[in-house]
Amino acid sequence: MTADDVAQLGYLPEERGLYKKMKVGEQAVYLARLKGMTKAEAVSRLKDWFERWEMTGWWNKKVEELSKEWRKRCSSSPR
Repeated sequence: MTADDVAQLGYLPEERGLYKKMKVGEQAVYLARLKGMTKAEAVSRLKDWFERWEMTGWWNKKVEELSKEWRKRCSSSPR
């Protein structure tokens, strides 16, 4: 396993500790920034993924408004 392989790994526990008052888009950008993306790159790539997943309407929703399944989806940032 290489360092690049390790960088692609992640762990998604049942309870993810999302910031419930944050908007979904803000949360996704935050998680992408933790993985080393710039803010501009994160916003650009995430908006593309949100369009692909047909969930652009969720970008400005607060995390606390989402069901358990949607919170799980939103806590997985694309690489």
